[in-house]
Amino acid sequence: MGRLPPDQVAAIIARKVVDGRLPIGAPSAMLRGPGTGHLCPACEREIATSEIETECIFRDGRSIRVHMECFTEWERARTR
Repeated sequence: MGRLPPDQVAAIIARKVVDGRLPIGAPSAMLRGPGTGHLCPACEREIATSEIETECIFRDGRSIRVHMECFTEWERARTR
């Protein structure tokens, strides 16, 4: 998927929170740094090395890596 307008990304992320594809709970730890090439589960685009990646680690040991912008939208969606 190419870059989408912010309102479309927000709608996709909100849908994924509602249907359980993205966690509703807060991470217990977060790390930020340059992208590592992982696929962002929020927008389904690769996180390029030129982008900022946020790794969210949960108490159960799971982790997800998302674009910094996707993290912001995910925070909004999961705290509504």
